[in-house]
Amino acid sequence: MDGLLNFKLELTGIIVPDEKTGQYSAFFAEFPEAIACGSSMEDAQQNLMTLFQVMLQDRKEDVIKNHMDHVNYITKPVNMVVA
Repeated sequence: MDGLLNFKLELTGIIVPDEKTGQYSAFFAEFPEAIACGSSMEDAQQNLMTLFQVMLQDRKEDVIKNHMDHVNYITKPVNMVVA
């Protein structure tokens, strides 16, 4: 084994077209607070993936900064597939 933790995370992506503007909004049902937009479905989906990556990075940094300063800890990379 290569030392990575491997698992598959399946999220439900929801894409909503705005008929008035021609724009698209996208979010994951599991994380409805994170909403991305785009001029096409593909743009909205890509923007959502980028937003999700940034959101996870921010949360990781927040946890490490605010909760881990008084303990020893080990980090492990995780391979994740978002369907």
